[in-house]
Amino acid sequence: MKTRRKMNRRKQQPRRAWVIDWARTGRWLTAGAFMLSMGVMFSVLSVALTAPDALPLKVVKIHGTFAHLHNSDLEQAIAGLTRRGFFTVDVEKIRQRSEALPWVESVSVRRIWPDRLDLTVRERQPLAFWNDDALIDRQAVIFRPSDLPVSKTLPHLRGPETQAELMLQQLTNFKRMLTAVAEDVVQLVLDDRGSWSLTTRSGIHISLGTGQVVQRLQRLVQYLPDLLNQADKQPVSVDLRYTNGFAVRYAAKTMSNSQES
Repeated sequence: MKTRRKMNRRKQQPRRAWVIDWARTGRWLTAGAFMLSMGVMFSVLSVALTAPDALPLKVVKIHGTFAHLHNSDLEQAIAGLTRRGFFTVDVEKIRQRSEALPWVESVSVRRIWPDRLDLTVRERQPLAFWNDDALIDRQAVIFRPSDLPVSKTLPHLRGPETQAELMLQQLTNFKRMLTAVAEDVVQLVLDDRGSWSLTTRSGIHISLGTGQVVQRLQRLVQYLPDLLNQADKQPVSVDLRYTNGFAVRYAAKTMSNSQES
């Protein structure tokens, strides 16, 4: 009897019913609908803004101080790239196209809301003529503009392009040494055999050879004022390819040379 009563008690226990919190469910549904609508809105807006004709660029400004470069060169180089919208214009391609111009060293491109593009341009500064058809800048970059500038102050460098950086270093060394005796380098040559030579502002051709060229020129510098101050003759060439000395070739001074000196 006891066992039956226990079984009856178990059968009489009420079942637990599921209760739905409609308020919380409503809040979740509302939030989900809001997020979905926002996603759709942003998708539509993104498509609209990335259309090629959306927010077209109206102003392109070029900043920089130029001696050889012209704004028209830059405008022509990037003309086909600026006919885009504010968000779709390819600023990296504009930078690359601008820096492909011979006189351009670097370019920074910025968008200015809502319809402007700013280019800040640094022009290359030539340090010397390179061979017969190019220039070289302070970073040893050789560039070839369509027209070489006319300059009486830029020296000429002649040598293989693989040695451009070394030639700039030696040019700096030689100019510093010769400045101490009121001279300067107007031409520096490195031939295929690795032999150096230079020409000074007063017209002296100096053969330096292949090794210890800085030490050899330094040896000459201490005697150069005396060589230049000869009353009836002037040095036209100096050969420094000797171990303990150098050879000088003179030419007679003309009346015009005497008056100039």
